[in-house]
Amino acid sequence: MDWIQPHIGTIVGGCIGLLSSLLVLWITRWSDRRGKLIIFCKRTNAQNNPWGFKDDGSGLVCLFIPLDVEIMNTSNVNRLIRDFSLSAWRNGTRVFKAKQLDRMTNTTKTKDDFFETFEKQFGSKNSSYSFIAEARSVHREKYAFAFATGNSNVAQYQFDEIRIEYSDEKGKIWQLTLAKYAGNWEVRDEKPDEEWIELK
Repeated sequence: MDWIQPHIGTIVGGCIGLLSSLLVLWITRWSDRRGKLIIFCKRTNAQNNPWGFKDDGSGLVCLFIPLDVEIMNTSNVNRLIRDFSLSAWRNGTRVFKAKQLDRMTNTTKTKDDFFETFEKQFGSKNSSYSFIAEARSVHREKYAFAFATGNSNVAQYQFDEIRIEYSDEKGKIWQLTLAKYAGNWEVRDEKPDEEWIELK
């Protein structure tokens, strides 16, 4: 062990340097992640279809909500948003999760008795409801959600709150309130939100 004696200073110095580097790396990563995701939403119209409750004439009532979404990532790292979805709640219990729509087709009759068909797509690339929010950026998407039930079943689906749900890169599920709302399934069109709603 005598050969170690002359090198103790070098070994100790190396260990201190290594620990210092690891500490600096940990502090840097912690600092980079200190920012957060701030999510804003607006309930809107989609091709002149206001959000609200629709009667399709076949005994079904459908809740339809097109949604503009802005996500601010204030951290220095990319953040994952997976399965961005909308759900309805009553007294703190989830009543249903709405379907994520990938596209909508709307056909209208013109004054010349011709029909015009418009198609609108929702979601990010490939109509996905998952995406990466890049570091120090604002990410914007257009989504649409729907849930239909029979007229005889509306009582069991009444709700008082609309929430947005998603999973992050660690698999944690977030449930944030979009709005308190009287979901009594009365057929009606609602006015689009004029201001962005910050989810909390």
